Amino acid sequence: MKKPIVLPILLLALPLVACTDAQLSSSPEESGSSLIQGDGSSSLPSSSEDGSESSSTSESSSSILDSEDSGSTSEPVVPPEPELPETLTFEEAYALLSSAAAEEGTASRETRRQADTTTTDSSITYVEEETLDIYEDGSATAEGTVTSFEGEEKTASTTLLRRKALASDLIYDSLTETALAYDLYYEVSDYADDSFRGSVYQDAATRVFVLDSPDPGLDSGDYILKSELPQAVTYQHASRTAGTIAAWEADPYVTQTGVDSFELTEGEEAVGTYATRIEYEIDGDLDDTITYVYEMEFTLDFDAGRLLECLTRTTQTDVSNSDPTDVYMTVVEDGGSIEYGTRSALPGTAVDPHDYFLQNVSEIAVLDAGREEVDPSSFPRDSSFVFALPKVYEPSKALALDEWSLTPAATSDGAVVALDGGYFEVVGYGDVTLTWSYFGCDADGVWTEKTVQKAIHINEFDDPTGIEIFGWNIPETMVVGDEATTYVWVNPSTAEQTFEATSSDEEVLTVTADLEAGEITVTAVGAGEATITVRVAGTNLTDEVSVLVVPVSETTPEEFLTGNTFELVYQTETIYMTFEADGTGHQLERSPTRDYEFTFDWSVEGRNLAIDNWSDDLNGGGAVYWDFYEGEISPAFDSLTLTKTNGNYYDFTPIPRG
Repeated sequence: MKKPIVLPILLLALPLVACTDAQLSSSPEESGSSLIQGDGSSSLPSSSEDGSESSSTSESSSSILDSEDSGSTSEPVVPPEPELPETLTFEEAYALLSSAAAEEGTASRETRRQADTTTTDSSITYVEEETLDIYEDGSATAEGTVTSFEGEEKTASTTLLRRKALASDLIYDSLTETALAYDLYYEVSDYADDSFRGSVYQDAATRVFVLDSPDPGLDSGDYILKSELPQAVTYQHASRTAGTIAAWEADPYVTQTGVDSFELTEGEEAVGTYATRIEYEIDGDLDDTITYVYEMEFTLDFDAGRLLECLTRTTQTDVSNSDPTDVYMTVVEDGGSIEYGTRSALPGTAVDPHDYFLQNVSEIAVLDAGREEVDPSSFPRDSSFVFALPKVYEPSKALALDEWSLTPAATSDGAVVALDGGYFEVVGYGDVTLTWSYFGCDADGVWTEKTVQKAIHINEFDDPTGIEIFGWNIPETMVVGDEATTYVWVNPSTAEQTFEATSSDEEVLTVTADLEAGEITVTAVGAGEATITVRVAGTNLTDEVSVLVVPVSETTPEEFLTGNTFELVYQTETIYMTFEADGTGHQLERSPTRDYEFTFDWSVEGRNLAIDNWSDDLNGGGAVYWDFYEGEISPAFDSLTLTKTNGNYYDFTPIPRG
């Protein structure tokens, strides 16, 4: 059975920063202080007016039996109010919040506020605020806003809608050839402006199977357990807060601060608010000091075992040691409130999450390897692959539509476009019909594999865009009588390789073209300078190379080598090379500190020089550094190029020997 594309459901926790070379200090917040300030950044209501506790006692000391005997009526005994613990260790807080996570699954309404601020020269803040209503049927809908600020000024905003719901869908089973009912859990996020802040706030839709127990045949991200659904539809405030505490307990730098508990800041009857603050600093990698501050506050109803409110704030401040005014700071906040009243009925206006999943494709856009839309009747042959994108589809809100929404399924001619490794690969030219598959919904409401086809024509030749001479094979200077052959390419390689070649002066250079081999051959016939031009047939696309032709030298290579001392000035060194008629040579390396001398053997054929049998330094300085092994005399016999064994080459200037 083919299943839909699904994504895992994640429990979110604030990230922690791994540090080294820690310089730690602790400054826990004093009892009675609060994360909740009146600055508009975060606001949670107090649980009591003054945090005081109240108690009452019975005024009568008579027993129940005495009152019965006397017929008198006594005041009922009022038990004392429970005392809230003044502190909670991290371990105790984690246990209470983990237990409260199950209770959160009974909530009727929640709020969530997330904010992150980055400050350098100015501050930029993004605030996401939303309210989630959970209905009688266990589904939920959230509405909210995302707003950006620069300093105190509001710069942009957008609205958002979320939907979380369980649905029983019919999915076609190809093995039994029947439609079977499956429970699926849907989550949808819909932003009015899905380009707000780039890719941070984008529309998203996921669905996973709902199972009674884990299925080893499915990845954990492909399903959710039915027992997890009550918490999944909430913001999971309790689980996320507990997860952050667990991460603190595992962080050695937090441990070293000595902060390991929460302090009671407000309390009334069985409801208490607890807060903590952790601070430490480390040395950064760029001559800076980084300070981390973790703050958390939450309110618990101990009698009901419920989390009522929570807020976590993480602040990172990076200050340059050399310039205290060079400061980079980030503040990330996440918190909200939970109500446990009676859930309302699902409103008739509730969004159907199915509207965000592709159900039918009637037209596709054909894309080349660069994911650019192209005309299917003239598909470029130089594109290695063919992709497709839904173009006309239902429903109109369907999300995650890209080149991976459609899966290559079949080709009518594998010699034109082959189906290889899940991709359509262009291997020839001509007409072909390609078939893509996708998971959609038919008219009977059954989710099944569906297909869409497209007729495509792969061009035999693509339009030429340019022409290129592989000029490395043609030297800038040639001697009369020299001949050189090089390749010519018409771009792209799938264009027809037809071109013309001409010489600006055939008394200096002649050129012949071999279209079958894609080559031109240039022959130097007379002294002078000429330009070879190649042109794509029938176009104005050209390329050219210029060549200087010199007459044949009256000096032989041997005379040139033995009649000159060859000099190379390189940085602080000067190297001299001399060649003797008996096939031996001498190298003098002159540096600011001393001279090095070496001998070698040489031979020459045409203008090509071979060097070997290097000696060690004649002055006891070790092996040769400038270990040339080959060289070439320039066509004009006016320079000598020598190449070292490492491949580096150097041009020497000839100095006539006296």
